[in-house]
Amino acid sequence: MVVIFNFMNEYEPAQRHAFKHGLVDLVTKILHEEDKKQPLVIEYALRCLELVLQSDIPLGDKASGLITLLLDWATYPTIQFDIFYIILSCLLALHKEEYTEAFNSDPSPILNYIKLMARLQYWEDQLSNDPEFPDEIDKEDVTRLIRSSRSSTITTVSEISASESFQDQFPAGSAFLNSIVQLLASSDSNLLTCAALILGNMARDAETCNALVREYQPHLSLVNVLKEQTQIGVLHAVGGALKNLVIGSPVIRESVIQAGILQCCHKFYLASVMVEVQHMGLSLIRILVAASPGNAECLFLPPEDDASLSAIEHILQLYTKNTEVPIRMEIGRIVVSILREAAKLPSAHPTRISLQHKTSDMSPLILEPVIDMLIQDKWPVIASEGWFALALCVQTPRGASAVADLTLPERFFQVLRQAIYQKSDRSNFPELTPPEKSRSVPKHLDSKASTQSQKDRENAFMFLSGFLKHNVSLRSGQMPPPF
Repeated sequence: MVVIFNFMNEYEPAQRHAFKHGLVDLVTKILHEEDKKQPLVIEYALRCLELVLQSDIPLGDKASGLITLLLDWATYPTIQFDIFYIILSCLLALHKEEYTEAFNSDPSPILNYIKLMARLQYWEDQLSNDPEFPDEIDKEDVTRLIRSSRSSTITTVSEISASESFQDQFPAGSAFLNSIVQLLASSDSNLLTCAALILGNMARDAETCNALVREYQPHLSLVNVLKEQTQIGVLHAVGGALKNLVIGSPVIRESVIQAGILQCCHKFYLASVMVEVQHMGLSLIRILVAASPGNAECLFLPPEDDASLSAIEHILQLYTKNTEVPIRMEIGRIVVSILREAAKLPSAHPTRISLQHKTSDMSPLILEPVIDMLIQDKWPVIASEGWFALALCVQTPRGASAVADLTLPERFFQVLRQAIYQKSDRSNFPELTPPEKSRSVPKHLDSKASTQSQKDRENAFMFLSGFLKHNVSLRSGQMPPPF
């Protein structure tokens, strides 16, 4: 193997020639048969493979078996670092979709990928703590390779666990899944990320979510991870897993709140470099509030630490600091959920009264995201949610007074006029956006849009009626702003 490597290293055409004459099969045979305690042959076999992979020579069906062998070697406890380093380089080159998609039908390599994460952490710790680490090794290069390998491994774990065959091979109660749930007690952020990704990918339907909840109560472990961790990757993975679980198994929503998630959800909002993580946290809150007036009321509760903010105050603080439209829309949808849950209760219900009072007490700031929902024209369904919420809000004097305290932009009145005058002939009323070229619209979509426009019109009238009826300032002779 040393001679073959020297030829391939010095003469580039020899790389393709060696591949053509069975180099990969030879390397595979060596990896199968060689003793791990005799590393010289292995080292040069891997160096030859590394040269072939760097040349982007397609391996076809040979790749998945090769990956499995390399993982087995990489996770061997006493493997030397120089061999481990070459294996990482080879795995990085092999982590392409066309090579790893074979694991969709046979997800068993995920076991070794989890072990690989632990080995990556071990060698990174060795690199930073061992003064006797070989001088010829460029620590910066090694650190970059380890971090790239970690990222690649996490991506591959996510892809494998999302495959249809994964749940068939590793159902709830299986030894592997038991070990994954146990990883949620780990302090290693990378293992936590992998565990959360796997659980989140499994929790894609109600049956699986309910099975996971019955077997493991993973939502409680995931909340504990959020309490302890601040690393963005962990937050993203854990938030995604929790979101899928509470969607698929609504019965756990109250227990997730009781476990203390509201005290740590602000960590999502601090991830300003990753808007999707902020959005994840907000979406999770919105889903927890849906169909649960009690959870909605918990948003306003003062935290145990008097020096910190309530959950809704953290959310509104994010609103004032963030100009990203999707973030503002999601905050508006949380407010809509609060108003909707309050309206579902009888008028004299203590929770309804409490929510209405707390909402109006936090006005006008808490209603500004709802106005943002109305004046945007990218998502009509979200605008419709805004009309619904505003109509609900003004059905009490406190709510109407809260709306009166808003400084409404001119665009709001344009949208209001448009909603009111949505009739078959709208030629006399300006459009919010330039008209597009005419194109045929499927009848069912056209009918759906027409129904939504009618609902918007009804809610706009309901808003005007409630505002004029309940706004106390109008009774004192103060005129409302012109529409």
